[in-house]
Amino acid sequence: MVFVETIANPGTQIPDLQGIGDLCRERGIVYVVDNTITSPALFRPKAVGASLVVNSLTKTIAGHGAALGGAVTDTGLFDWSAYPNIADDYRRAPAKEQGLLQIRKKGLRDMGASLSSERRTPSRWAPRRSPCG
Repeated sequence: MVFVETIANPGTQIPDLQGIGDLCRERGIVYVVDNTITSPALFRPKAVGASLVVNSLTKTIAGHGAALGGAVTDTGLFDWSAYPNIADDYRRAPAKEQGLLQIRKKGLRDMGASLSSERRTPSRWAPRRSPCG
């Protein structure tokens, strides 16, 4: 796996994104591009062969930390059927969906980015009444 930023923070170096994409495609390597600095409005990593794109929803998309979040997008360019680290349970899906399916179901669940069942109880969602009425 190769992971690059479109514009590196804090030094603002710009990698040869197309060259890296070509090399990853030739060698069958997952190419992950962190598009936080440029955002999808300014740069589309799929155009340089990115397999996965990471965007910060906190910065340029939602604006100045008013919201907290991130997104991982599978561009559909990588053949996950040849990737050795996909668990057998996720290989039942079509090859183009295996990578993101594993990230969504296993990775996010195990890293705590999604709500666990004990946090989904309605009592936790119910608004609390103010003591002032």
